[in-house]
Amino acid sequence: MKQRRIGLLGGTFDPIHIGHLVMADRAREQLDLDQIIFLPAGVPPHKQHEQHTSVRHRLAMLDLALNGRHEFVLSDRDIRPDRPSYTVELLREFRHDHPESELVFIIGGDSLRDFPTWHDPEGIISLARLGVADRPGATIPDDVFKKVPGLKAAVMPIESPLLDISGTDLRTRIANGSSVHYLIPEAVIGYIRLHSLYRESSPLLGSR
Repeated sequence: MKQRRIGLLGGTFDPIHIGHLVMADRAREQLDLDQIIFLPAGVPPHKQHEQHTSVRHRLAMLDLALNGRHEFVLSDRDIRPDRPSYTVELLREFRHDHPESELVFIIGGDSLRDFPTWHDPEGIISLARLGVADRPGATIPDDVFKKVPGLKAAVMPIESPLLDISGTDLRTRIANGSSVHYLIPEAVIGYIRLHSLYRESSPLLGSR
């Protein structure tokens, strides 16, 4: 029997956009993933000093974006409002819950470049493979693999269109009144408008 393979895709998703969805779809297809779990982070360790849209809005936008894709699942497990969200802790929980499955943590090439600076990188690759998608301008120096023993063997490349889309740029476009059509799912654009997100009066850092 084929071993079940689960993809895990984390991030702030502020907001979820087409780049996230294309990367997930390519990962599912190329890495033969049975399921991809989207895991919005409450307090990303590398973004602790930034403001983020409230978790309830980010979850709602993700729910709208993933609607109709049964192999894409939304989880709030990585939302830890009282402390940073560390990948290795999350993977330990999933390994406990899915002992017979292979876990694949999906990241972009830019994240792989910074991987040696993550909390317990050796622990991460002991728990999961890394599905690494192409990112615009993301060149990986050879010393990245030297800094984390076993990293090169843990990487599973994902060929994905080089979509240069960032949450920062999208939030700026929305604040300026510029179009984000075809960059964000239409249902999510409607939600953003309904709740006046990413304007000066946006509900940031709110409760769930």
